[in-house]
Amino acid sequence: MAAGLRTAATGGSQPAPQRSQPVAQSVTNAPSVRLSTFAELVALAGEKREIRLKRALETDVRLIRFEPGQIEISLTEQASTGLAGELSRKLEEWTGTRWMVVVGRDGGAATIAETRKSARAEAVDQARANPLVLEVFSRFPGAEIVDVRVPVGESPAAPSDENPDELASEED
Repeated sequence: MAAGLRTAATGGSQPAPQRSQPVAQSVTNAPSVRLSTFAELVALAGEKREIRLKRALETDVRLIRFEPGQIEISLTEQASTGLAGELSRKLEEWTGTRWMVVVGRDGGAATIAETRKSARAEAVDQARANPLVLEVFSRFPGAEIVDVRVPVGESPAAPSDENPDELASEED
């Protein structure tokens, strides 16, 4: 009957035009983002402006295993109870593939935030042990290290850090 109405609406002499299948459209419009690492996932959350999710990934998730289509994580105590479900939904939305997010009870690597905090503490300890910094502390007893920055392109253990005399001669 719907075809008859369609025929009547087109003047009756032309057959009804064929409609494309909506399933084919959803397949062709599927996102093609491929994720191979947890770091790529965190970066994608930032690109998609999902700041709350990105922060949760950095502070509340301890990665156990990451492979395409499946992530196994452990959550910190302050993590949202719906984080795994939200992550699974967002991954499917972004990649066009169904992802399984498995929450383990224990284990996993340190969170990204914990790793950053540890790296910063190590950088401050290395700076504190530097002979030039020790000299500054001896001349200014109340001095303290506020921040440690490594210039772009240099590793934290640059040759000038190992040889303070080289750095002192550059300043003269």
